[in-house]
Amino acid sequence: MAERLVHQSGVIARRDIFRLGAVGLGAVAGAGTLAGCGSDSTDSAESSDTSLPEVGGPMRYFTYEGYDGKGVIDDWFEQKNIQPDVKFISNENIGQFIASPSGEDFDVYSSNQGVVPYYASLGIVRPISTQEVPAISDFYPIFRDSDLWKNADGTYNAIPWGWGPIGITYNPEKVDAEEIQSWQDLLSPRFANRMGMFDDALNAVAVGAMATGLDPGAVTVDQLNGPIKDYLTELRSQLKVLSTTIGDQVNTLVAGDVDVQVVGYLFLNSQGEAAGVPLAFTYPLEEGTYGFADSLTIPPNAPNPQNALAFIDMMVSENEWSTTMQNYNLQLSSNPGVNATLDESLLSQYPEDLEEFLGEKLKFNRSYFEESSGFATVDDGDRLWQEVKAGT
Repeated sequence: MAERLVHQSGVIARRDIFRLGAVGLGAVAGAGTLAGCGSDSTDSAESSDTSLPEVGGPMRYFTYEGYDGKGVIDDWFEQKNIQPDVKFISNENIGQFIASPSGEDFDVYSSNQGVVPYYASLGIVRPISTQEVPAISDFYPIFRDSDLWKNADGTYNAIPWGWGPIGITYNPEKVDAEEIQSWQDLLSPRFANRMGMFDDALNAVAVGAMATGLDPGAVTVDQLNGPIKDYLTELRSQLKVLSTTIGDQVNTLVAGDVDVQVVGYLFLNSQGEAAGVPLAFTYPLEEGTYGFADSLTIPPNAPNPQNALAFIDMMVSENEWSTTMQNYNLQLSSNPGVNATLDESLLSQYPEDLEEFLGEKLKFNRSYFEESSGFATVDDGDRLWQEVKAGT
């Protein structure tokens, strides 16, 4: 049997690096995309706005807890004279929020790789050029070339800055990693009413896909309404709580309300440790897992795009602040140059050949927005998750 990945308090041995198997990256190709990679060089992309004001002033940021940089890179904000005004994402539909009047005055927001093309279809992204973020040319190929982010003209709808695997976070004093060999193990009476889950349709569908041996980047409507719904319905009956924020996921584990949180990742370990309760991260080896690539997106009518661009450029370029942010969040950069500067205690938790890992072994989920794609759409996934939660 392959060795399982177990992260306790953010540290594991080199022998426990990820072993996902040869699953490929089918999720980054296929129908339903906004625009293909094309043959254009990234150097050919022209800036969408060459008359931006000087950097400085407010920057409204809609993001997840831990990604805002407050208390972590305050000196960068001070140096740039940028005053961040942060709203944390809970369980809102990010696209709908940014497209609504409530999202009109935001300068930058977080987006998962699976929904970037969908957000572009909603008209809530401002194209970003390589002149505006030069470090793009240094990215790993998947982040530099995939049409999840890149348009045919060489511009980008969003800039991926941090990535890693998604799995299960648990309290190692109450749960043995050997109890989670498969996603199906979460349906055991052992975990009834002792488990929480992040309330998010995109990740719920991906979990259901992995648990039933399907590709989370190419889910059909029949698969969604069949095996995925069946699994998620059983999983929902096990849950004690649906968490709407990352903070709530940590709090429920720290307080002992639950022993396991689904849609877990390494960052939760550091938050548990800060609260005095060591947490661990793993994923089921039998089916493997999928990854996340958090991205930064600028709305087309952002009041201060110059500040958003400065922030994005800092986050993906080689500098002390990008290093600090990745170390803090226990995740890796889209830029291998940044990864070379990270703490060894973090790097030791990943394969040495990260380009091979990204190119051959890690699945990424993807949302489709056109029925003609042949795959389940964003709306299909949202509807399914609402039905599962309602028990219908």
